[in-house]
Amino acid sequence: MIVHDSANNVAGAVEWRIGGPTVDILGGGFNPGERISVTAIPRKFDVLIGDAVANDHGAFRLTIQLTQVGFEPAEDSVFTVSAAGEDTGRVEGVFIMVDKVPGN
Repeated sequence: MIVHDSANNVAGAVEWRIGGPTVDILGGGFNPGERISVTAIPRKFDVLIGDAVANDHGAFRLTIQLTQVGFEPAEDSVFTVSAAGEDTGRVEGVFIMVDKVPGN
């Protein structure tokens, strides 16, 4: 699974911006039409951040704004994202959040 900053071409790294960054979560290996729940742990607790349905190729794309699900930059801003299919199981990915201009 890949987390991609929607504002640039960097996979696995997300730049913090005012209003919070928007990311695309991309995954595959699921059955066509399978329902998928995507979760993450922004603040010590597992949070459902969205649902998706696998396309005809078993892949999905979910776009979210990180501040809406509780993410914010921290000293250790490496996060795990999990996608669990109702039939095929679970895959995981990670991303790092970077605040290039603190306070911005």
